[in-house]
Amino acid sequence: MAMGSWRRGDVVLGLYEVLDVSDGGGMGLVYRVRHRDWNTDLAVKVPRPELVAGAAGRSGFETEAGTWVSLALHPHVVGCAYVRRIEDVPCVFAEWIEGGSLAELVRDGRLYADAGPDPTGALARVLDLAVQMAWGIDHAHRQGLIHQDVKPANVMVETGAAWTAKVTDFGLAGARAAAGERSAVPGESSLLASYGGMTPAYCSPEQADARAGARISLTRATDVWSWALSVLEMFVGSPPCRYGQSAPEVFAAYLESGRPGPPGVPALPPALVGLLGRCFVSDPARRPHRLDELAAAVIELYEEAIGVPYPRVPPQEAQLLAAGLSNQALSLLDLDRAEEAEELWRTAKDVDPHHLPTVYNWALHRWRQGSLSDEDIVSDLRTTRALYGEPAEVDRLLALVQVERGDAAAAEALLADAPDVPEVSAARAELARREPARPPELLEGHRGAVTCAALSADASVALTGGEDGRVRV
Repeated sequence: MAMGSWRRGDVVLGLYEVLDVSDGGGMGLVYRVRHRDWNTDLAVKVPRPELVAGAAGRSGFETEAGTWVSLALHPHVVGCAYVRRIEDVPCVFAEWIEGGSLAELVRDGRLYADAGPDPTGALARVLDLAVQMAWGIDHAHRQGLIHQDVKPANVMVETGAAWTAKVTDFGLAGARAAAGERSAVPGESSLLASYGGMTPAYCSPEQADARAGARISLTRATDVWSWALSVLEMFVGSPPCRYGQSAPEVFAAYLESGRPGPPGVPALPPALVGLLGRCFVSDPARRPHRLDELAAAVIELYEEAIGVPYPRVPPQEAQLLAAGLSNQALSLLDLDRAEEAEELWRTAKDVDPHHLPTVYNWALHRWRQGSLSDEDIVSDLRTTRALYGEPAEVDRLLALVQVERGDAAAAEALLADAPDVPEVSAARAELARREPARPPELLEGHRGAVTCAALSADASVALTGGEDGRVRV
């Protein structure tokens, strides 16, 4: 099945069920797939052919995109499972976020439309998303990774009750540059699309200079510039610039005009004017470098403008360590790198012996390998249930094990009150497909002991041999 011809309903590699496909802009195609073993949805980013032309291009793209995989889990970063070659093309498998990008939310007005009757509702949401974006980018910076293509289109937003922002596509700007993408400046309609490691409408001055041939090392300050433009876009209601390096002049003209934004778009708070102005200093050495400090400044502004404490706390790196190790182990197992996965699970267990995903995935893997008995895996999960403090979550995972073990009665009891998430729906569907268990049948015909037996694949036919020298079917 050719990659460009994937359609809804197709199953790729016997594992990924295609649910939808969309144009990923400068990257290529983006597929939404259901991972049948994990019972979860993933985004599969397939690069344009010219980005991975030749062995060197594919290898360079794979290496750069792999920096996203190595990025530890964080609640404001889209998780990347792995880079996997399909038909010799390196495809990026990442967490699927329901809700859409920040660019889409700004463009269609959803960002402001349902923020509540309080006039500060939209302002609170915009400032909250600005903080979350900053936290996500700062997380990458602390691990030595510069994004280089921060923009609203690369911020995914879960639009449930909490409106959670997650920065995506880490390493892909470098991957495009590594692939030797050197097209001319695209037409006006493409200024919002990434190419050559940046997006023209959000690039910093040093990125524009590097694009023109200057030998410049990009620092955290380039992401600060693009973050500030992304924040400004939420107050303007549309992309502020055609070319990101013109941000200081565009920002000054915006402030001087004094014109209100589109209906529902909140006014830019005066205290934020100075903060964004500092981010638009052309010399990167004089620009802020730490996005956690910018996030703290926005939090202070939030509490002053909204009149209530900011509702989130910064995620703690130590608390994310076991989760990140377990997630990487599961991804390595999917790539048939079992020994590396097992070593990561051992490390995760050392970090947090009762981290639920680690206990579950590590025990399930060993049970499937035959090194853990049915009683052992059930015991492990029940012990974790007593210590974890989230019995409903443990019961859900225990139910999935019982389904796989074939204990329908135990599984149905555990699933009775479980929320209808994809893996629970799949488990219930599997139980509904199974025929009711039949009582064992007594087979007769041998004179003496039965010494060997075999079953057909569907267990409908049995073949036995005995001491009497007879064979029975």
